[in-house]
Amino acid sequence: KAPFAARNRFTAGEKGWIFLERFASMVKVAMTPPDQAALVTYSNSEDLRKLLITGGGDLRSAVVDGREALKHVLKKSSDELSTKRFSTVSLDLQRGGRSVGGRETVWNLMLYMTEFLINNWDQEQRSQRQRQLYLAVVQHDSALILA
Repeated sequence: KAPFAARNRFTAGEKGWIFLERFASMVKVAMTPPDQAALVTYSNSEDLRKLLITGGGDLRSAVVDGREALKHVLKKSSDELSTKRFSTVSLDLQRGGRSVGGRETVWNLMLYMTEFLINNWDQEQRSQRQRQLYLAVVQHDSALILA
């Protein structure tokens, strides 16, 4: 018996909110130079790390190639999101109010991140590089500093 609520029996790969976290990681990879993408992905699963790096690379290419390419990448993400599961129930809905569902919320956040990325690509890429340089200096990682 679960002390606070029913146990969530979905795997991480099935969960919609985990999908959003992975998409956010792909956005971060997209802003990172391709040769340094492995440095900003963390997972105990090598398959997941490859998925994040590949997805981030696809997103990077799409942003550079333009809105049509980005629409194609987002369509793939939308199709994948439609297979994900959301197990939580909003308290607003329990009380009879209107609430946006988990899938719609995740999709809107993905669109917001993507639009932000398009509109701020150069600045965000510079910020990401500065952050990596700062971490390299703090960690005394001369190979990364020279990269």
